[in-house]
Amino acid sequence: MKTVLRIVAFWLIAGTVTAQPSSPPPSGFVPDEETAIKVGIAIMTPIFGKEHLRHERPFVATLRGDTWTVHGSLGHAKQGEVVVGGTATIELSKTDGRVIQVWHSK
Repeated sequence: MKTVLRIVAFWLIAGTVTAQPSSPPPSGFVPDEETAIKVGIAIMTPIFGKEHLRHERPFVATLRGDTWTVHGSLGHAKQGEVVVGGTATIELSKTDGRVIQVWHSK
């Protein structure tokens, strides 16, 4: 019985220690353009659909202050054609990875 109590006590203490929130790395949880695009696509896929996002590649990420803006690209127009439409866009916090907003332009 003492062994079981020791195991339970250890488990409770270990759970408390590992449950502490981590500090963001110095460069943030979303440190670069490549990471911002991967995170943005992962979040937007269930919202807009994998096939829809496939048509908006390549995705571009720009950093302004602490906010990454990730958006798709409109298709390339052939000579004489006009491309109409919008792209999926997401804003992410560089520091903590928080989603600020998601939308699709027209």
